[in-house]
Amino acid sequence: MTSPTVSRRNVAVLGLAALAAVAHLGVGFLYAVSGLAVPIYVVAGMLLWWAALTVVLLRLVQRRSWWTPVVPVVGIATWFVVLFGGSAVFGWTA
Repeated sequence: MTSPTVSRRNVAVLGLAALAAVAHLGVGFLYAVSGLAVPIYVVAGMLLWWAALTVVLLRLVQRRSWWTPVVPVVGIATWFVVLFGGSAVFGWTA
């Protein structure tokens, strides 16, 4: 009987995916505490966006994709755009 071999590529991709997942959890925390600076309906929308990004991340992990780190980068970029854009346009303050 031979055991299935795990390639180094799979280990590296899954390790990168784990780091991306931890970073994505951090982004989710930022979204959740944004209620201190933005209206609650905006926080709700951002949390829905975070959930959609989570689905994308999970699908990328299933495909063993190297693109998993892009998901938290998109999430943090969205957070900056919403917070700074809202501050500039609507006058949101902390």
